[in-house]
Amino acid sequence: MNMYKVSYDIKKEAKEALRGRWKEAIILNIVPIILAIGINAVAAFMFWTTTFGQYEPEWYIRISSNFGNSLVEFIFSIITIGISFSLLDVIRNRDEASMAPNQAFRLFNSYDFVPIILINLLILIFTTLWTFLLVIPGIVKGYAYSQSNFIYKDLSTHTDVKEMNATAFIDESRQLMDGHKGRLFWLDFSFIGWHILGGLTLGLAYIFITPYIATCHAVFYDDLAKDKYLKDASEEVDENEDVWESF
Repeated sequence: MNMYKVSYDIKKEAKEALRGRWKEAIILNIVPIILAIGINAVAAFMFWTTTFGQYEPEWYIRISSNFGNSLVEFIFSIITIGISFSLLDVIRNRDEASMAPNQAFRLFNSYDFVPIILINLLILIFTTLWTFLLVIPGIVKGYAYSQSNFIYKDLSTHTDVKEMNATAFIDESRQLMDGHKGRLFWLDFSFIGWHILGGLTLGLAYIFITPYIATCHAVFYDDLAKDKYLKDASEEVDENEDVWESF
């Protein structure tokens, strides 16, 4: 029977992995950190000026659209995935894994760029279609597909992933997360206090919150998948795993 870590243990392992390397982790996450601070600062400014009626609403809409344009979101998502890959390496090899700042941009000039784009484009399409039905199914499917990028990373170590259909990674994530979506949901929910702190500090607390949460997500995947996707196809994989019962 496989025993999986609860949120407390995941957070504990994440803190241990970051011990003595917080400076590296913060620099690695500098782009998401700046974006988080910027969004919180703009949100606070919009709330303040809207409340006291100092500016016209149309001005806020133009600023918001600049923050939410597709190009920024695209670049941000690729950087975030690259960071998550580096943090997974740190979880697995704490002494030797690199957290150099350029690791955040590792996917832009790599063999993995196009496959990652295709995977995440399909995830966006699938979750959007599910959300058209109801919001809740869209959220559930988002959790079901959440491990697709990590699975791609592991399989790419021994497989010609360019020969694989992008939907294969999404399907594998859906199967891997069967019975575990609730675990990840409660892990994310447990950070609500940190997000409140981030808002109260106009985003400054995200200097520490961003790398911490990202590392927790890497620990979650490593605990869930273990070495399943690091094995060659010729190696036997135990398919009869007990799962944590949830949605």
